[in-house]
Amino acid sequence: MGVSSSPRFSVITICFNNLSGLRDTWASVQEQSFTDFEWVVVDGASTDGTVQWLQSQDDPRIRWQSAADEGIYDAMNKGITRSTGDIAVFMNAADRFSTAQVLAIVDADQRDRHWAWAYGVMRYVRPDGSVEGIHFTPSFSINDLRLGLRFIGHQSAFFGREILQAVEAYKPEYGFAADQEFMYRAAMIEPPAAIPHMLGDFLLGGVSKDVPADYFVKVARTMRRDQHTQVAGNDAVDAAVTGALRAGAWARKWGRQLLRRG
Repeated sequence: MGVSSSPRFSVITICFNNLSGLRDTWASVQEQSFTDFEWVVVDGASTDGTVQWLQSQDDPRIRWQSAADEGIYDAMNKGITRSTGDIAVFMNAADRFSTAQVLAIVDADQRDRHWAWAYGVMRYVRPDGSVEGIHFTPSFSINDLRLGLRFIGHQSAFFGREILQAVEAYKPEYGFAADQEFMYRAAMIEPPAAIPHMLGDFLLGGVSKDVPADYFVKVARTMRRDQHTQVAGNDAVDAAVTGALRAGAWARKWGRQLLRRG
């Protein structure tokens, strides 16, 4: 990435009637030791005091808009359009950076390894602040992503401006898997680097908490068909593999439930 007068980071936050979550996210952004960032807030015409709170903020790094949108990924696309930073991360209302050093860590790692995009460790955090678990894949596999076997949490994913421009936009028609489809297209251009540090905290209980066990595997088949990357280049084989993977996803879920009941 060349010399730029734009901020190093764009932290993009979407929000709708979640003022308390927005405040939590801003507290996490504001405490970063690396301060060359802009906070781009895309609010979906909230009526809970969010607009008034944003109007009361006098930090010049905050850029915001409030207007009706067509859903999460439409709002995230608006955030991409409004952002100007060299590197963008989507940290939506109520999500947080894991530590105050996250942006400093990512900045140093990108300058050292010159990646186009990267991801790190994401923590699953309960509403009471306790950590339920972590998610991280040390070695990226595009095959696992395209089959819906593994995913990357967008709270721990950082995108350089060039890759954002190449991928262009999220496709809301993929539903809750639109972020994974976005990253699949990014990975086809250039695979991501893995950063072995805790970067993002995902607050459990969001909109995707109730998706079926085989949801990502099922949507991944649509993704492969649209990108003409079916398994073995054959749609019938792809369908058969998808069926087996969907059954496996349900079996794993039921197995975990049985273990918990012990």
